[in-house]
Amino acid sequence: MVLKSNLQTENQLSYGQKIGMMIGFVITAVFFLLIFSYSTSPLYSYLGYDSAIFMLIGRAIGEGKLLYVDIFDHKGPVLFFLQALGMKLGGYMGIFILQIINLTIIQWYTYKLAVLIKIPLKYLPLPIFVSFVFWGITAEGGNLTEEYSITPILISLYLALKYSFSGSKQHPPVYALVYGICFSAMAFTRLSNNTGLCGIILAVGLCLIADKQWKNLLLNIGAFLLGILCITLPVCLYFALNGTFDEMIYATFTFNFKYVSVHSHNYGYGLSVKDLVFLSYIIFPCFTAIFAAFLLWRKNKNGKALICIICVAITTAIGIKLGLKSEHYSMMNIPVLIVGLILSVRVLKETGFSKTIKWILAICIICPSLVYTKKTLAIKKMYDWSENVYENFFFTDKATVYKIIPEKDRDSVFGYNLQSSWYLETDILPPFRFYTNQEAWARADEQVFNEMNHYLRTTPPKWIAIPRPETQYPITGVDSNPVLKEVLQNEYEEKGKDFVHSYYRRKH
Repeated sequence: MVLKSNLQTENQLSYGQKIGMMIGFVITAVFFLLIFSYSTSPLYSYLGYDSAIFMLIGRAIGEGKLLYVDIFDHKGPVLFFLQALGMKLGGYMGIFILQIINLTIIQWYTYKLAVLIKIPLKYLPLPIFVSFVFWGITAEGGNLTEEYSITPILISLYLALKYSFSGSKQHPPVYALVYGICFSAMAFTRLSNNTGLCGIILAVGLCLIADKQWKNLLLNIGAFLLGILCITLPVCLYFALNGTFDEMIYATFTFNFKYVSVHSHNYGYGLSVKDLVFLSYIIFPCFTAIFAAFLLWRKNKNGKALICIICVAITTAIGIKLGLKSEHYSMMNIPVLIVGLILSVRVLKETGFSKTIKWILAICIICPSLVYTKKTLAIKKMYDWSENVYENFFFTDKATVYKIIPEKDRDSVFGYNLQSSWYLETDILPPFRFYTNQEAWARADEQVFNEMNHYLRTTPPKWIAIPRPETQYPITGVDSNPVLKEVLQNEYEEKGKDFVHSYYRRKH
């Protein structure tokens, strides 16, 4: 017996009902992001760490800076073009609007998966609520690559499961075209975000091979490659025409590999409470999805759906585990979690499963959800900036900076390990492409220091702004770069300081 989706459930909704549902999703997205997207919500003053880097680069692109040549970060150009669009639409609020659109699409495909897997729509709030709780824990302020990668993964997963539930031996090539577009979009955002999609592609390939659908397999490979070209070709042409193709490849791929390998000490998991919580971000979605899919397979014998879910869950988990131990990497597990929760509802509503099995599944969902809800609320309290200790180095007094640095000099202020939020809050663009995080970047590639030192010697900036190490993320400060220290001592003098930073003016 093959489990088929009840596609008529969705078709029975009127056009007006679908519009109403979409409006509800928009309202939910606005409400959730207002409270939990700390780096972009107008309710908070915090601009984030990585999020501030992305928004600053988006602003710089909008003001004519060449990506990777004039301003650098080791993420892909699709992300920065998206940030540039948001900043052009309305600054921080423009970014916030893009997030609302993204989260609305995610909810819409959660609904479509609920219809596909045949659960009553009255239970739809469960996967949405639990995934929101998981989002609140792992988003780390929001506006990160993982947040925007959830959508292409979820769309691809929906199409793969639609094929799995259809009972057809042939996989529609147009689905593979979508996979290719999603793959290349994420490759030019952050390559490792593609591990879940790799699982989907692997599962589809295995199913087609098992069914001996060789012609259909070739058609799908061709469609997938065509999808990749849809994003890759215009991106590469853009950078080639600007003469910055090599810099794009270096930043998006080469530098990233170096950065991850150097910072690999952050991979390990121990037995501390924090490490176990980190590990649960990988295990909980993976186990929920595979366990529920296995139970349904035992009853309905839909092997394709089981293979798809196992492949995407395991490859996503591996991708998260191989990355640095940062919570926001675990956001990539949200598509797996959504499907796992919908499948679990299906199991809990079906007859033929023992009460023991249903209780085990229910406990496996309820207990982590309660823990995550408590942690999400604790994180929100941490971002109450009226009491937050991090306010000391994440915020900048624009008026104080303007008193120290005259307007005519503000186009030549170089920051060493300066937070990107400093540039955003002072409306100053960095004059040199390696403008933040230099110590961490230089550990990945000494070219950062070499190029920076050449800049300081040949075209020295009028001002240098440096945060004190004790108020910043763990950094060494000027002692990490003897050339910077020498230049600062011999050619600059301190002209002022605020709570966090010291500001040095060139003597001549």
